[in-house]
Amino acid sequence: MDHHPRPRDVREGATMQCGSRLDDTSSKVYDLDVFSGEKRMPPAYPRISVLTRRAIACAVLATAFTSYGSVASPVQEEPAASPWQDRLETLRYWTPKRMREAAVLSSSSTGKPVEPPVTPGGDEIGYAPVPLPYARSMPTRVTGQLFFHDPLRKEDGHCSASVVQSASRRLILTAAHCVVSATIEPPITWNEHLMFVPAYDGTRPPSDSAYAPYGLWPITRVYVSAVGKQNPITLFRTDYDVAVAGVFDDAGPIEDVVCGGLMPRLSNPDDPITFPKVRVVGYPSAAAYSGAEQFHCESSTMLSLTPSGIRLLQCGLASGNSGGPVMVVDDNDDNFVQVAAVVHNPFEQSRLLPYVYPALEAMANSEHRRGLSAAPTSPCP
Repeated sequence: MDHHPRPRDVREGATMQCGSRLDDTSSKVYDLDVFSGEKRMPPAYPRISVLTRRAIACAVLATAFTSYGSVASPVQEEPAASPWQDRLETLRYWTPKRMREAAVLSSSSTGKPVEPPVTPGGDEIGYAPVPLPYARSMPTRVTGQLFFHDPLRKEDGHCSASVVQSASRRLILTAAHCVVSATIEPPITWNEHLMFVPAYDGTRPPSDSAYAPYGLWPITRVYVSAVGKQNPITLFRTDYDVAVAGVFDDAGPIEDVVCGGLMPRLSNPDDPITFPKVRVVGYPSAAAYSGAEQFHCESSTMLSLTPSGIRLLQCGLASGNSGGPVMVVDDNDDNFVQVAAVVHNPFEQSRLLPYVYPALEAMANSEHRRGLSAAPTSPCP
C-alpha cells in the first residue's frame, strides 16, 4: 500500500532542472551538511561549478524520490567497511584539548518542533539536560560522544552514538554521515581517528571520574551499506544513513563494561509504524548547547515524507546530536530500551531497516566475536 502520495510537481520540477552533465573539470568533493540541509564549500577547496552543485543536488533528489511508496528490498551485498584503525594512534591523537575543541562544531543548526515540546523541563525546541551522573541510567550511560577527524575538511568534529546489543558485545550504532565524508564518486572517504566515549561529560576536568566514567574506546573499523561503494553520497540518504562500528577493548566487551546496550528494533518500510513515545539522547552543539554534555528530548512520532524515515513531533534537534539513538522507552523497565532509529537531521530520522542494519551487524559481529565469556566481566546494577 502506498502510504505517501508522490509529490508530482516537485519531482517534475527536479527532473526538468537535472538534465545537465557533470562538469568533469570541477572538484568532486562537496561539503554537505546533512543535518541542516545546507551545502557548503570548505575554505581550502577550489570553488565548485554550478553544474557540479546541480549534479549533487539531483543525485540526492533522485535517490530520495525512489523511497516513496512501496520500497523493494535491494539485493544483499557485503557492506562497505573502513580500513582498520590503529588503537594507540587514535588514543594519542585525542588529547583533552582536542576533545574539548571537537565539541564545538564549525557549522551548526537547530530545527523547530512541529508541536509544542513535552519534555519535562525542556526548552523551546524540546531539549532538557540529562540528570547527573549519566552512569545512573542505562539509556544515558550507553550513549556517548563519537569523536572523529574529517580528512577532507581537515578538522575535528563529533557526533552521538550508542552501544547496541549484539552477539559480539562490542558494537556501537551511529549515523553513516558521521563516519564518511560527502563525496559524489567512489571510493568512500572515511573519517579518521574515530573514538567513542560512553557517558562522556566534557564539562568536567579529565581528572574527574565522571569525565569518561567507562574510559575511551577507539573504533576498530566502521560498516556502512554496500550502496556507498558505487555512490558514496547515497549514504547521506535517510534510509542508508546508518553505521555500525566495532571498538577495541582492554577491559572486556563494551556491553559488559557499560552494563547493557540498546536492543535494535527493525522497521519494515512497506508497512511503516509510528511510536507513541520515543526519547532522543545525544550531544547537541548549536546555539545554547555546548556539545560537551548530554541532552534528551521526548516526543511522539509520525510517518515522515519517506517511509524509511520517522518524524518527531515535539523535538527540534540540533547538530551534534546526529547519530544519537531514537529510543522506544518502557517507562516500567529502564533496562529494556529499544533503538528504532538514529538522528539524521531535524526533519526525519533514519529507521533501522531490514535491508540495511542486519548486514552491517552480521559483518561487524563476525569480525569482533572473539574470546567472549558467558557473563559480563564487570558488576552491573
